[in-house]
Amino acid sequence: MSKTTSMTRIGLLAVLLAMVGFSYSLATSLTDDAPDAGVAPRAVGTTIPLDFANPFVAGPGSDRDLGDAVAGSALTRLVRAKGGVPPYTFTAGSLSAFSQNTLKLLTNGILTTIGTGVAKGLPTPFRFSVTVKDCFGSNPHTDTENFRINFVSTTRFRFAKSQLSDGNFFRTYSDTIDVINGHAPYTFAASNITFNPNVGAAIPLTSLEKIGLSLSKDGAIFGVPVPQGLTSNPLNGGVLTFTVTATDSSNAKAANRQGLGNSQTISMNIGANVIIQNTIITTKMTIKANNPGKDSIQWSGIANVNGEAISGLSGLNFNFRVGPYTAPSVVFDTKGNAKSPKGTKTSVVSASVKKGGVASFKDSKESIALGTITGSTIDLAVETRIGDAIIGSEILRFTVKISNSGVTLTYKPGPGSSPGGAGQLSKVHGSDDKGGVGDSWKVSFLARIPTGSRNSASTASLARVRTPPACSRRVALTAPASSRPSPRH
Repeated sequence: MSKTTSMTRIGLLAVLLAMVGFSYSLATSLTDDAPDAGVAPRAVGTTIPLDFANPFVAGPGSDRDLGDAVAGSALTRLVRAKGGVPPYTFTAGSLSAFSQNTLKLLTNGILTTIGTGVAKGLPTPFRFSVTVKDCFGSNPHTDTENFRINFVSTTRFRFAKSQLSDGNFFRTYSDTIDVINGHAPYTFAASNITFNPNVGAAIPLTSLEKIGLSLSKDGAIFGVPVPQGLTSNPLNGGVLTFTVTATDSSNAKAANRQGLGNSQTISMNIGANVIIQNTIITTKMTIKANNPGKDSIQWSGIANVNGEAISGLSGLNFNFRVGPYTAPSVVFDTKGNAKSPKGTKTSVVSASVKKGGVASFKDSKESIALGTITGSTIDLAVETRIGDAIIGSEILRFTVKISNSGVTLTYKPGPGSSPGGAGQLSKVHGSDDKGGVGDSWKVSFLARIPTGSRNSASTASLARVRTPPACSRRVALTAPASSRPSPRH
C-alpha cells in the first residue's frame, strides 16, 4: 500500500463530529471483529443489525410484502434492507422460476421484468426467497427471507401497497409508492402528514421535508429521516403516516389498495438510531427553478465507491432527484463520464465520477417546477444513484433567492445546512508497514452533526480505523473512556 491513499481507499466517514476541520492519528487493525482493549468499538453500520426493510404481509405468515401487480404487465418493485454496512447485494432464490417468467432481481434490489417482457404464468401469491449481503469487511453479514407478490386481475387504477419499507433516523432512505393500471406518467402528492412517536403525542407536519424526506412526482420517496418533537430524540422512533394521491395522464385518480376512494393512507416505520452514515455527500449545489426551459442544476459531491475501478461503471446509469424533480437518466462510459445523447435540445444532462469518488452533475435547459416558495430557506431531499449499488440520499437546507426570472436555491456546507447530518472527507495520508498493527494514518475532514445525535458535547479525541480487505473501509470514532460523557438525548 502506498504512503498516500485516496478517499476511495479509506471510505467515507460515517460517524461524524462537529462542524469544523479535524486531523486524527489513526491505527490500523487486521482483525475487524475484535475490539481493542479499553476502547468501546463503534464500527460504522454495526449498531443496527442487517435486516430487510420491506413490510410483512398483513395477517398470518412471515413473508415480506412487495404489493400487488397485474399479471401480464410490466413490473418493477424494490427489495430494501437496513442496518449492517451498506451498500448491499441482493440475490434471489428460485432462479429457474425467474428466468422462465422474464423476472429478474438486480443486485441493487430492483425486481423487474426483463426488457419489454411482462410477468405472466406466475402463481398468486408468487413467493420467492431473497438473500442480502452487506459490506462488513471480509466477513459480510447475510440475511435470507421470503418475499411475496400478489398478482391480481383488475383494470382498476389503484395503489399497489399501503406501507413503505422501514427507515431509521440519520440513515439514507429510498423507496417508491407503486400503482397498477392507469396511464403513465403519474403525478404523486402528499398531505395530512403525521409522525406518531413511540413515546409522546402525535406530531403534525406541514411537509415530508420536515421529517427529512421528499416525494418526487414519479412516486419515489427518499431522503434521511430526522427526529421530531420538542426534544428531537433520535432514540424515540415511531410511525410516519400521510395521505397520497396519484393522478395519471388522463387526470384520473388512483383508488386505494382495496379499490375504494381516490387516495391511499401510507405508513412508514422509522427506527431509533444515533449513528450518522452517508454513502454520498453533497459539497455544493445550485438549483435555478420555476423558469421553464431555462432552469438548471449544478451539483458536486463525494461518493464512497468502495474501491471499485471507475471503468466498472461503464454501461450503468447515473440518476438524480431533488424534491419533486427527477432528472433524465444518463449512462456512464469507461472513463466515468455520462451525458445526454448528442443533439439533445432540452434537459441536457452530464455527470462524472472520478478517482477518489469525487462526483459532479449538471442539468441545463430544463423545466423544474418547485411551486411557490416563501421564506429565506427551504429543505429538500437529494438522491444520487451511481450505477447499480451506490445510492446516497440527504436532506439539505438551501438558501432562497427569488427574482422575476424564477428562484435560485443554493446549498453550501455550514451550521444547520444538513438536518440529517453529513460529512466531507478532504484528505487521507498514511503509511503501511505491511505487517498489520502499527500503521499510522492521518485523516482530515469536515462533519456536520444535527442536534440530538451527538454522543459528546465536544469532539472525540481518539480515532481508530479498520481496513478490511473486502468492499468497504470503515472508520470508528470514539472518545477515551476516561473523558467520554454520557449520551445526550
